[in-house]
Amino acid sequence: MSLQPAPYLTSSHPLKALDISLVRGANAFAWSPVVRLTLDLGEYDEVFTNTIDGFFDALKALLPSLYEHHCSVGAPGGFFRRMSEGTLLGHVLEHIALELQVLAGMDVTYGKTRRTSQKGVYNVVFSYFYEEAGIVAAKAALHIVNALLLKESVEISPIIRQLRGIAAEFVPSFSTQEILTEARRRRLPLVRLREADVESFRLGTGKYSRRFEAGLLLPKSLHTRHNTVLQSSEQVSALEQEITRTCLRTLHLPFGTSAPFKASKDAAPEAVLTNAYRVLLLNGAAPSVLKLAPPIVEGNGEASIEALVEALNALRRTSGRLQPVVLDDESRAVLSEFGFAPEAVLPKGFVVRLKREGTPENGGAVIEMNDEVCHENKWLFEQIAGTIREHFGYELAELRITTPSLNRPLLDNASATTLHCSLQPETRLYRLPTSGKTYNIGQNLLSAVFPSDKPARVPIVAISAGLGGDFLRTMLDDALTELGFTVGSASPGSASIRHETLTLRGESGILTILTEPEIDCAVLEIPLETITSEGLCYDRADVGVVLNIADIAENDSGDANDNALETSEDAAHAQALVAEYLVAGGTAVLNANNPLITRSVERYDHETIFFATHRTNPQLALHCSRGGKAFVLENGTMTLLEGKQESPFVRGIALETTLDKELVLALASTLLAFGISKYKVRTWLENTVERLFATEKESLFH
Repeated sequence: MSLQPAPYLTSSHPLKALDISLVRGANAFAWSPVVRLTLDLGEYDEVFTNTIDGFFDALKALLPSLYEHHCSVGAPGGFFRRMSEGTLLGHVLEHIALELQVLAGMDVTYGKTRRTSQKGVYNVVFSYFYEEAGIVAAKAALHIVNALLLKESVEISPIIRQLRGIAAEFVPSFSTQEILTEARRRRLPLVRLREADVESFRLGTGKYSRRFEAGLLLPKSLHTRHNTVLQSSEQVSALEQEITRTCLRTLHLPFGTSAPFKASKDAAPEAVLTNAYRVLLLNGAAPSVLKLAPPIVEGNGEASIEALVEALNALRRTSGRLQPVVLDDESRAVLSEFGFAPEAVLPKGFVVRLKREGTPENGGAVIEMNDEVCHENKWLFEQIAGTIREHFGYELAELRITTPSLNRPLLDNASATTLHCSLQPETRLYRLPTSGKTYNIGQNLLSAVFPSDKPARVPIVAISAGLGGDFLRTMLDDALTELGFTVGSASPGSASIRHETLTLRGESGILTILTEPEIDCAVLEIPLETITSEGLCYDRADVGVVLNIADIAENDSGDANDNALETSEDAAHAQALVAEYLVAGGTAVLNANNPLITRSVERYDHETIFFATHRTNPQLALHCSRGGKAFVLENGTMTLLEGKQESPFVRGIALETTLDKELVLALASTLLAFGISKYKVRTWLENTVERLFATEKESLFH
């Protein structure tokens, strides 16, 4: 769905949106994705709601459900109380944008409004459920506030319809929902591969990541950037046919691959039909088997099939267990193969099916029957699952079988058996059978692919700096590569593996590198403008480094850093996110030379390593007195401080500028925080320092 201007967004605006954008990662405003609306209040700057005639009453009448917003009061009616006491219009717009999404069925709650360095301009941020819905909610909320200020009429229902339409378009399939729900429960890193495509994503990062496309878990052999993936249903169908043929040939199975449906009006009831079965194949096993029992009627020699179906439906409407049956084109085709029409009288004792196979939607029954499958068939299913995994790399598949029964060996009924392999199991059937045990494919699939005792993500080093961040990233890339790692190095505009530059194709270099299945660690440079405009494009780092604070540059319009930040303190607070947004057990590496950086250390609840160019640095001294670790570089000697203990680490480091010293200190601190042993860090620095710092007069860091 494209973002077309809606009719209710075209009236004149006392308030103006300078920009509306999506901040998709953890950011300076929130640790979750938000819409950021840069709002110019114009003549309404510092004008509070309790001074605007009729505004509060008009909004209460238009959106009475805003009563449920607690706001800072912490109780229902809290937001209304804030309005009656007086609040600014940016705050009002924030709550309206949230409520519009809630009324459309989206559970969103977070919002914040902050002034910028420009008079009358505010950043209004709020959470969103679907990206397009968030943008529409921002525009609609702005229109509503403007309309109320101008005392114009405004309709809510068209806005809600549009938002519900967006939600309906972007709801993932049942199988994808199950996988994503389980992924969130297990806190697996998730990367969307294409905007507005909820069915294409990767779970995990680097060499541990797995790719999902259109409900398929792709094999690892299709994970390199040089391979194309299945792009259409026709390609999937062709692959399924190839898999089916390979299984039949490899295991010497004499089954058909299509399901002829034969019936005779004169045949005995027990000889008429085969049954439809679904066998789930997961990780070399067959954990769930279903029988798809179609709806049937039995003749009494007096009533027509239509009358028998109506009697069946009347019973079902009373019991409520199974859906009523509709005599549709499929039913007529099935009946015609028996030689009947719906209006024909069915002979007494004669049983006919009304569908080819049963589903909950068509009035059939889905029956779990693991315990009724004979041993020979269970063994056969496992052999087929192993063949699919060995030859094609797919851990998840499904067998669609027609045969008289699964409690007898299929090979004994080979002439009456057909088998087809599918790569897209119908997850809902296993999760919600009519009878028997349920099976959660999403939960069991991710348990098999991402075992709890194995990693799902590669370690990440994230760097934030105003100067020297790119060089620190390069040094870490070199060091970790020489220490045996396959390093993915990236910034928002570049990505490389083993110093080979990757083509970004319009996407962030950080997202590109994290989805590369070759890497076993990543070193990422996160500029300040990325934190404020896009957010962190990764799911927590293992080491977060703040090298120095970026200057707040002015753009062409004179607005500091696109109106996101006012002061150097704001910049430091934003960059500190890199050192805060860490995995459990992660480590922050902080430059103690800058008090703006160390001032935020009290916010951290994880290990921190300081570095400084003077032993007398008060922040460093306080940190070490509390048992913390730090590196200091004085008179050419790098010293490691661990609480009250200290030991020379590397001697003979002849550097002149403070930035050069901070870079080599950050390098040593980061390698130690990454888990490299002291011996290896020391040895690498001693062997490399002459190459990195070839002369004392000219710094190689510039």
